Formats: sequence, structure tokens, C-alpha cells
Amino acid sequence: MKRQTNVSQLNIRKCIDQRAHYEGYVELSEMPRLCEALADDRGQVVFELQFGVDEEGHPFLEGHCESDVTLTCERCLGTMPLQLSSDFQVGIVYSDEQAKHLAKRYEPVIVHSEILDATSILEDEMILSLPMYAMHENADCAGTSRELAAEDGSQSDEVKDNPFSVLAQLKK
Repeated sequence: MKRQTNVSQLNIRKCIDQRAHYEGYVELSEMPRLCEALADDRGQVVFELQFGVDEEGHPFLEGHCESDVTLTCERCLGTMPLQLSSDFQVGIVYSDEQAKHLAKRYEPVIVHSEILDATSILEDEMILSLPMYAMHENADCAGTSRELAAEDGSQSDEVKDNPFSVLAQLKK
């Protein structure tokens, strides 16, 4: 079982030099930007982080994070469970100039001090893994059932009077 791990105040140099490895979880409630998109803030983001230096001398952080979240379906406005998952590699740089020379496989993270808030990186990754539009599968969505019922109901009604039928009589 993973334990709650505080990764919000990591000393970057120490982590890189020691090739630090962290695993654990962070409560969803500690990620306010992510919670804005969720229907419920209960749960955890389970993560694994590995610091290192590549063959070109670039410090990096690679990791994996996942979470079971509850979203609001855009179609029926009901809640729906969804598993989010992300694998990422970020290059740790201290300026825009260093970011320009970073290998293309890394997304740059510009840091302005020796302390890194890895929780914000995990939160960013979870936000990026959210679907553009949260919707149930058609069979599971109450909104789809209502739409189909409305379409079926409109076809079975009697033929309604056409307001232009008067014009047809004038043509005769």
C-alpha cells in the first residue's frame, strides 16, 4: 500500500544528485485547480517520481501518476467515474535560454529557486489528462436515453397541421 508523501518542497539539487525516487499519493483535495474540473474532490493521485541526469547532462524528472476521479457528464449532468493516467518526462531548467537547448523529449519546467513543488507538476499532468468533454458512453448516459425517447416520440405523434397548407389550396 502506498503512503501519503509530501513532494511539495523538494530540494532539486539534492534530488538530482541522489537520483531520488519517490512514490506515494497526494489527496485530490490538495490540488485546487484539478478539483475545479471534478464533481468530487475525494480520492488520491497515486504517483511515482524519478529524478536523474541524462547522457547529455540535462537534469530531468520522469514519472507516472493516476487517479480515479468523478466528473460531471456534459450530456446528462450526472456524475461519471473516470480513471486518469499520465506518464511524463520534464527537463529541469533555470532559464528560457536553457529551455531552448533542452532535448525535444522533455517538456521544460523552469524553476526559480532550489525548491521544487512536484505536487503542482502532478496536478498539471492530471489536468492535461482530463477529457475535453466528459460524457458517459451512449448506453450509460441518461441524456442519450432522453434524446432517443424525444426523437421516437416526435415520430409517433399525429401529423401536425402544416401552416402552409392554406397556400396549397390557393394554388388550385
